[in-house]
Amino acid sequence: MRSKLILIAAVGLSLPVPARAEAEKTVLRAQRDLYGFQAQQALVYEKDRLVFSRNSNFLCAPADEVLLGVFHAAYNPNRASEKALLEQITARLPATAPGADVQAGSLSPHDLKLFVGAHEVTSEQPNSLTVRRLLTTACDDVQAKARDWHADFGVVVRREHGKGGDRLRITELAGAGRGHTWLVSFKKAGCRQSDAGSWSCPVAKYGMVSFAVK
Repeated sequence: MRSKLILIAAVGLSLPVPARAEAEKTVLRAQRDLYGFQAQQALVYEKDRLVFSRNSNFLCAPADEVLLGVFHAAYNPNRASEKALLEQITARLPATAPGADVQAGSLSPHDLKLFVGAHEVTSEQPNSLTVRRLLTTACDDVQAKARDWHADFGVVVRREHGKGGDRLRITELAGAGRGHTWLVSFKKAGCRQSDAGSWSCPVAKYGMVSFAVK
């Protein structure tokens, strides 16, 4: 495989994500605790392609259609310039000892954490806004330009309204099950509504999706 992947387990749900940054890679990652679930989104700038992975759309605006999984695309001019910028940022970061990365159990509820490789970038650091901007703009890029991205592992989850109430329509995007679609009600999926009215729904093996208030 072109990228080594590991499984990040959280409350019975897991998502393959890049294991570490090697010499030719730069990894950006965001994570947050959501009801005991470790939500993650990452961008991996490899030598000749960009890899996007997430097990939640927590960093993106809630939508009625959400992609979860691992996807890759060829570089476009904008992304190529981002890679050069990140290589400069990475070169200025202090070395981080192996194993010094923050573990899921140490996260405070709803506390957003940003990383470049194994190094945590706090809000006080000058590069934090750049890291967050790159991760959040990837949301629209992947969703709006889905044809440019190829799924290595993933699903598209859609919210539907029916006589029996809201439900999830889940379609596999890769592997032997590609194109397979199934339906599950909000109730059966274990969806929960926040005080603000938005919904969060677990998707077995893939993570958790958030939907806007209707």
